[in-house]
Amino acid sequence: MENIKLHVTGADDTHTLQEAQALRNWIADDESIEEFESVALERKALQPDEAGGMLEGILAITLGAPAIVQLVRSIHVWLKQKGQSERAKKLLIDVELPNGSKFKLDASQMSKDENELVKEVLAMMQQQQQQEKSKED
Repeated sequence: MENIKLHVTGADDTHTLQEAQALRNWIADDESIEEFESVALERKALQPDEAGGMLEGILAITLGAPAIVQLVRSIHVWLKQKGQSERAKKLLIDVELPNGSKFKLDASQMSKDENELVKEVLAMMQQQQQQEKSKED
């Protein structure tokens, strides 16, 4: 299973957390994502004077490697639908793949072809596999 992090940012912290929770629900309910294990909001690190960490707009997702493409497609659809309102146009999602590769999904630019986005993600994943293979040799 692979672990992916999605960091949702927006105009303000209140709406960012709401959007992160909405995206969490969207992903959890998406039946097209196979080999999906879990999705959870992360808590901020505790400060010395705090009793409990606050939730922040970071989703930790555990799923099988083939499901990463399905996840990206699902997020693309979600952002495209969200992109209609002014508040949603400010949404950004930083995606961190298991190999540490990162890319941004911007709600205001979701006119980008879904297939092009998937190709970019697949290229990053192939690069990871090649790097891991060269380390083994």
